[in-house]
Order: sequence, then C-alpha cells, then structure tokens
Amino acid sequence: MPLHPSAAQALLAWQARVGELFTVCHAGCFYRARLLADGHSMRVFATLSYSPEPPAPRVLMQAMPNRERFLWILEKGVELGATAIYPVITEKSYHEDAPALAKQGGWVRILQRAARQCRRAVLPRVGEPLTLEQAIEQGVGMAQWYLDLSPTPLLGEPLQGAVQLFVGPEGGWGEQDLAIFRARGVAPRNLGPRLLRTETAALMALSWIAAADNPLHPGEAGK
Repeated sequence: MPLHPSAAQALLAWQARVGELFTVCHAGCFYRARLLADGHSMRVFATLSYSPEPPAPRVLMQAMPNRERFLWILEKGVELGATAIYPVITEKSYHEDAPALAKQGGWVRILQRAARQCRRAVLPRVGEPLTLEQAIEQGVGMAQWYLDLSPTPLLGEPLQGAVQLFVGPEGGWGEQDLAIFRARGVAPRNLGPRLLRTETAALMALSWIAAADNPLHPGEAGK
C-alpha cells in the first residue's frame, strides 16, 4: 500500500527505517504497519482496537527542573499521552542549560524512542523554553490549569476539548507566577493532599487525564 504524502512526511520526522513497525491512522481507525524497502509504501498487518492518541491536545507546560528529571518527564510524558511538552521558565525553575540541550536535539531523540515504544501514531512536540507569559499565550482557547494546593481537584469535571497543564518547580510557584496565572485566568487544580516532587506531579496528572481519556475495560490492558 503506497504511503500518503502526509504520512511519508511524518515518517521523516520519526526518522523511520526500512522494515520498521509504526502506527498509522486512517478514517479514525489505527493500524500497525511495516515500512517496505522502497521507503514509500507500507504493509498493514494489524488493526488496533484502541486509540493510542488522546481525543484532543494534552499539552504539558513543565517548570524546568534539572536535566535528568526533565529527560525522564519527556520520556514518560510521551508514554502517558502528552501531545506536546514545553519547558517553562518560572521564578524558581532550573533552566541554566535548557537552550543548549534543546539545540543538541537530545530532547527530540527521547521523544522519538518513547513514541515508538508505546506505539504512538503522532510524534509529540517538544518546544524551546518559554516564559510563563509566552506559555499561557500559546494555550489560548484551551482549558488552562496549573497544579497547586487548590480545593478544586484536577478532574472535578468531565474533560472537554484541549487541555494545557502547568506543573510547578521544586519549591512551588513564586508570587509573581501566581499573579500571572490570576491575571490570565489560568485555574488552579490539585492532585490531593500530598506535596509531590515536580516529576511525580507531572506524571500523576497525565496518568489521571489518560485514564479519563481512555478508560480500560477488563482484558484490554497490554493489547
């Protein structure tokens, strides 16, 4: 089966090799396929009974932690359904080497490996570091939430449409950060009474959202 030009272009971003397995979407259904030797056609061999992609954008805005933590968040965030991940510069974030790491392409390689491993059909995006104001501006039109010790739980209401989620740094949000959120109408949400590390909070929140997007039924896990 010949590849649609858009699919061929997408596989370039994945740096797919001849013989590699990948997930493809057609008319709302997802399939597993193998890239054939000519590099322009594929052989479909399985239909997936589930969607590996969320129903709407799930954008993680992560206050920049140190290098090791951010790379871990990238990998696991992709596996948990994030469609884009951006490092955000806040009052207490760690961001000294963020621009250099992004230029090295290390972030993209981690996304590619994680997306292949969990059979994603669309390669998530990792962006350059943003200021908090820039990050909020990118999410205009989405439900915009930031994690804090708020009385409102993260999933206190059904998910509808795209979500932009802000996760704070070690030490929490600064007063200036909170003032920006209030001024721009970004709503606080909580994950319960425990004070979590930044990488734990990010992945716990994405897990909750993924479970709401794709509730498992007995016998479906691991298929």
